[in-house]
Parts: sequence; structure tokens; C-alpha cells
Amino acid sequence: MELIPVKGQLSLLLPQAEVNYVYLDGARDLYMFPRRDAIVLGGSHEHGVSSLEPDETQAARIFAGHKHIAAGMR
Repeated sequence: MELIPVKGQLSLLLPQAEVNYVYLDGARDLYMFPRRDAIVLGGSHEHGVSSLEPDETQAARIFAGHKHIAAGMR
């Protein structure tokens, strides 16, 4: 059996009491989970990558995708 690293990246926003729902967008690999301490925005799955360094390109993709989803909820 072989282990293969999979790097994921999350972004955290300040908590917002009015955000009391979850969503998943499997087509764009995006999800949002509110918690008491933060709103968790994801995601990414980079197979074979073991780096712990944040990826600004992935962060920008994650934020842009969530911005698009939020605009469609209005």
C-alpha cells in the first residue's frame, strides 16, 4: 500500500451570525461551512503535492468562485 499526499487549501473569514447554511459545489470543488470561530471556504485537492505553503493562485480561485456563488444567491 502506498500513501500519496493530497494538498488542500482553506481560507477563513470572520464569523457572521447570519450565515447559518452550508453549500457544496462539486463541479468547481468549492464548499462553505460556517463555524462559531470562522467561516471556512474551500477547497482544493492537489494530488501528489506535499507542500504546506499556501498557494495564492488557489486562494484567488477559491475567493472568486465563492464570490460568484454569493452573487447568484441574491
